[in-house]
Amino acid sequence: MIDLGIELSIGVHVTFALLSAIIVSGFIGMLLSGQNIKTRLIKAMGLLLPIFLTVTYVSAGWWYVTYYPKDKALILKGPLPEAHEIGMETKEHIFIPGFWLGVVLSIIMLSFPTEKFNDPLVRKSVILLGATFLLGFIVLDFLGAYIAIGVKTALKSLTGG
Repeated sequence: MIDLGIELSIGVHVTFALLSAIIVSGFIGMLLSGQNIKTRLIKAMGLLLPIFLTVTYVSAGWWYVTYYPKDKALILKGPLPEAHEIGMETKEHIFIPGFWLGVVLSIIMLSFPTEKFNDPLVRKSVILLGATFLLGFIVLDFLGAYIAIGVKTALKSLTGG
């Protein structure tokens, strides 16, 4: 039987995390091109980013508190206990700083005048912040898949399937 709550919470947190990554990728793309820096678009991205991050944070936290304890118990009994011991433990330590890094990027998008992005040092610094955010997103996505594999292999091994 499918539990709609778990499916929705996983889908919502992954979707809004991806949308956040798309926003940061677009921002980096504008900065890398060095031209066509659109003030209204950057401001819109700066407003949407913390909203998407908050939806991700809340829905992932709800899933973690509501559903993960059962998954954790399964994973620890299965053939890949490191999916929790390494995967989830690492994910927890990347997720929270990643949220705040996204908030910092949003503040930069909203508060910096467009001309400020013409400064090579500012541009490189902001690109580095954005790239760090995207690297964290990729690692979190990989670790989420690893945890899901841990659950599936545990279920197979415990049910003989």
